[in-house]
Amino acid sequence: MTKPIPTRRGDVLILATKDSNFRVHAVGPIANDRDEHFFTGMHVKYVRDRAAAVDAAKAIASPESRIFFRNLETGEWSEIVELKH
Repeated sequence: MTKPIPTRRGDVLILATKDSNFRVHAVGPIANDRDEHFFTGMHVKYVRDRAAAVDAAKAIASPESRIFFRNLETGEWSEIVELKH
């Protein structure tokens, strides 16, 4: 079992899974602290590659938001950290 994702309201989550022969990434905002999924009705964008998913996450993230990536097949997750200039 993996550790829970330390999400907060306003963070952005990328969920990745394999569908047939290609990977699908769902990108959306976190509604409640410690959520690891999206709720029905939330604005969720679907893309096919990780780079597009990260770009979509950055587009909806506020300066205070963190972006998390979770592989639904393995349960593993990581935080996407951007270098600040």
